[in-house]
This record gives sequence, structure tokens and C-alpha cells, in this order.
Amino acid sequence: MKDEKNTSPNYKVGMIVEHPNRPEWGPGKVVAVSGDRLHVHFRDALERKAKVMVRAVVCLNVAGEQSDSVLDRLPPVKLDGTDWLLPVNYERLLKRSAPPAVPV
Repeated sequence: MKDEKNTSPNYKVGMIVEHPNRPEWGPGKVVAVSGDRLHVHFRDALERKAKVMVRAVVCLNVAGEQSDSVLDRLPPVKLDGTDWLLPVNYERLLKRSAPPAVPV
């Protein structure tokens, strides 16, 4: 019999997840998986450096919707030491790739 407490999703790069204790962060995109650590960019708490989530500490929920208008447009991240970083100009790149506003 499987112990349900010790099971966690099989996280993959590109997966959209939600932090159970930080709903204000919005959905997040897994940008790297390294051992027991997930590196995630959260849409509503977006920073250049991906947040590190330790699986033994928090089990992120897999989002029901695996697409997000902001997260889908994130530029590629690069590994810098142990950190996964967006390009320095990521905010400008996101604005440039934003869909045109629909007139009301």
C-alpha cells in the first residue's frame, strides 16, 4: 500500500503550478527541476531569479489550466551558478511580446 503523504507530482519543466500557501503569487511556471528542488517563476511575484521550492517543505499543486498569458511568454532562463535567471531586460521583452490591446 502506498503512503499518500509521501507522494508528490512528477514535476516537469514548463508545468504550471500553484503554491498552496501563497495564492497571491498566482500561477507559476517550473523552469528547472534539480533533485528535490523546483525553480519556479510565479506570475504575480515575478522576479529575475526563479524562486526555489524544496519538495519536502511544500508540495506545489499542479494547476488545472496548463497555460497562462504571461507565463507562456516568458523568455528562456539561463543557469547562473545555482540560480535560474530571466534575461536582464525580461520586463521589456514581456511588454514587447504582449498581445495588442483590444479596443472597448
